[in-house]
Amino acid sequence: MDCQRRDPKQASKELVTPEDPGRDHSVTVGGIISFWWAASFRYGGRDHLVLVGGLDRNQQPLRLNGEGNSAILGEMRFHTLPWPTDVLDELGDIPAELRITLSYFIEPSPGAVIRGDVDLYPSHGLDFDVKRPDESDEQAIGRVNGLRQARQESTAPTLNWQFGKMRGRGCIKHDRLKTTAADLARMGGISVVPRKGWWGGDIQRVEQQVRYALIVTIRTPAEEIYSKIANAIEINV
Repeated sequence: MDCQRRDPKQASKELVTPEDPGRDHSVTVGGIISFWWAASFRYGGRDHLVLVGGLDRNQQPLRLNGEGNSAILGEMRFHTLPWPTDVLDELGDIPAELRITLSYFIEPSPGAVIRGDVDLYPSHGLDFDVKRPDESDEQAIGRVNGLRQARQESTAPTLNWQFGKMRGRGCIKHDRLKTTAADLARMGGISVVPRKGWWGGDIQRVEQQVRYALIVTIRTPAEEIYSKIANAIEINV
C-alpha cells in the first residue's frame, strides 16, 4: 500500500506549547472529532456503529528543543467522541467490542532498510491510546504525555488489546478490544501520539504537518446505537 506523505494544509492553530520543551509532546485542545461519515449496520447478529473522522486534521509530529538545535516529539491530539454512553450503560455487562484503525501517510527512506535502520524508514509515526474506564480526560492525557501530568495519577488497569505492541510499524494501525458495554461507555477519548522517524534527525523538517484518519467501530448485540449519536455528529460536522 502507498503510504507516502501528501502535501498538508496550513498548520493547526490549536497547538498548546508548554513552557518546558522537555522530551515529550505538546497537547492540542481536545474536542469532538468532526466526523465525515457514520453508519450502523447488522452483521452476524450484532449491531455495528462505525465512525470515520480526523480526515482533515493536521498534526505536527516534531518541534525544536529549547536550544533550537535538535528535533523532539511535537504535537499530540486528544479527541473526545460523541459516545452513545446511555445505550452502553443500559447494556451493562453485555459483551462489546471496540475496533480502532489509524491511517496516515509517511515519507519513506528506502536507504534506511538497506542500512538495517528499520525504525528510520518512515519519516515519522503515529499511534493511538484510548481513555480507560474511570479515567478523567486529564489522567488519560497525562498517562501518555510527561509534559501534562495529571494532578492525580491514573491507577486504571491496562487494557487487554488483541494486538497491542504487535500493531506494527506501518502507517495503518489497527487494534481490537473486547470488554463490557458498561466499561466501553467510559472510554470515549482517543489520544493520537507521534513517534520519531528519520525526520527526527533533520531540524529542517520540524515544521512538517501530517494528516491522519480515525475509524472507530463499536460492536454490540442487537441494539440500535447509531440514532443515539446522530444529532451529535450532525452538530459537529
